[in-house]
Amino acid sequence: MEDGALLILASVSQLDNGEYVCTAANKVATTKKQYQLKVNVPPDLHDNESPGNVSVVLNQTTNLVCDVTGSPAPIITWYKDCFPVGEPGRKRQSERFYSAQNLSTKNKPMN
Repeated sequence: MEDGALLILASVSQLDNGEYVCTAANKVATTKKQYQLKVNVPPDLHDNESPGNVSVVLNQTTNLVCDVTGSPAPIITWYKDCFPVGEPGRKRQSERFYSAQNLSTKNKPMN
């Protein structure tokens, strides 16, 4: 395309989010077209801060952290042995943190 009719954004980042406006003008009139650019970012798990293996004394509390970023914000779901966390005796404190109290050795699927 000629005369600047094509804008190429190579290797976009979140800094490229925003409104872009193309204007065209001649002796007769001016017109414009607006574009709203939203850069989506896949979930990125930041696991450098916490160990993958955790040991805890029976009947004690432990916290597991899922430090993840992305855009739009990722929805975090916790699982234990392929079953969603949320059984009685277990408490989900937030999307990023999981606190397990009185862990049992039996797992049941959620209803």
